Amino acid sequence: KAFTLYGNLKHTLGLVEVHLKLGAVYVQQSSHDLAKNEFESALQMAIDHNLYMCANDAHLGLAQVLQRQGCYQESYRILNQAILDIQNIKDRFREIHLLSLLGRLHLDLCDFHKAKIVFQSVLEISNQIGDRKSEGVNIGMKGQAQAQLGEYAQASESFRAAIEILSEVGDKIYLSSFLSAIGVMYKDLNQYELAIQYVQQSVELSLEIGDKRGAARTIGNLANIYQNLGQFEDAIGQYNRTLLIGREVGDLKGVCINLGNLGNVYQNVGDVDKALHSFEQAAQIAHELGDKYVEAINRGNLGVIYASQNRFEEAIQAMEFAVQTSREIGGRRHEGVFVGNLGDIYVKTESWSKATIHLTQGIEITRETFPVAAGAFLGSLGWVKSQLNLMDEAMAHFREGEPLVSVYPLEYVKFLCKKSKVLTLNQDVDMAHQVLSQSIEIAEGLKVGLETEVWQSIEEVKGFIKKHTR
Repeated sequence: KAFTLYGNLKHTLGLVEVHLKLGAVYVQQSSHDLAKNEFESALQMAIDHNLYMCANDAHLGLAQVLQRQGCYQESYRILNQAILDIQNIKDRFREIHLLSLLGRLHLDLCDFHKAKIVFQSVLEISNQIGDRKSEGVNIGMKGQAQAQLGEYAQASESFRAAIEILSEVGDKIYLSSFLSAIGVMYKDLNQYELAIQYVQQSVELSLEIGDKRGAARTIGNLANIYQNLGQFEDAIGQYNRTLLIGREVGDLKGVCINLGNLGNVYQNVGDVDKALHSFEQAAQIAHELGDKYVEAINRGNLGVIYASQNRFEEAIQAMEFAVQTSREIGGRRHEGVFVGNLGDIYVKTESWSKATIHLTQGIEITRETFPVAAGAFLGSLGWVKSQLNLMDEAMAHFREGEPLVSVYPLEYVKFLCKKSKVLTLNQDVDMAHQVLSQSIEIAEGLKVGLETEVWQSIEEVKGFIKKHTR
């Protein structure tokens, strides 16, 4: 109605503002293509009529939509242009908003050093102009970057400062978000009791203020903790809970992410059919949303499943899609994971040369962006070298990878199983048995069923040792 009225009045500013508001509504509905059309229309009208502030708002809207679609490079370009424009007219409040979005983009791309630098610059501007809320939000965002860099003491300090400031200004939405972030940090430190405590506080606060979208995402973090603990039934229950709320509030991206996480749990408990269904649903929703990044993640997950079913052609095709898409959008962390996963597929087909190339590339990338994955890939590369009779190199890879992967019990068991087999081939049977016993002890602590991949790996190693020591 407003659009029609402003059109009849030939009121350009009003028309532009309606395009912007309508775009914002479509963003909330996850209708990204419609949102993009509205912001592009607003931008063109604003430029044609020299409405510079409206043009900046349109740039901001476009950057947000592109970021949600996983088009990070294009979002980065638009954001930088918008920041330059706003710096020229010295609007510090808008500059804070734009820089904060740029920092979040770096977080999404797992470029945590750059994210930390950007959030620090936002903090300096916030202090200069006395924007207390912005200070609280961005010191918390800086904490997230610090936690991802392993700077846990600094991250804890940042999170607690953010909570103090946000409590002071009464922003319970962001307060809940950073309570959850502290919980995630404690999960990464394997302090699970504290992790659950903080995340549950966040869930309760979100529900108290009626922020169901925030609650759904935080419940997803709670499910992640249970998954790390190997409490898979609890994890499945929490993922189903967050999916129910996410669908109710229309948070399709959150639904998509948690479907993928649920697929990972089903894969860990050996329910391949349910895992496949979850990943396929997630990939389809991501494709419909135009979110290339999340689609790539779930295509990669499908590739792992296909490989477990010996559907190697489909596995390679899915994983190559994931690698290429991640590379195109600048998702360095996931590119490394998918390249390494592609190497693991070539291990299954005994294509040792291709396996070596891809595992080495995956290790190089994930060593900086995702050390646990680097450790797992070093174990795979150790197995490859053993098959090429390069035992010294094989054991060197296991020595390098063990401290990286040991922080994540599920992957550590698989790593130890590979190490035990290589020790057997190297005729160090006593040590092979010790390593196998270590893997069994960890697996028992995970409390997972005997049909799961973990126990299947252990049983395979038992048979392998017996076969090679007759």
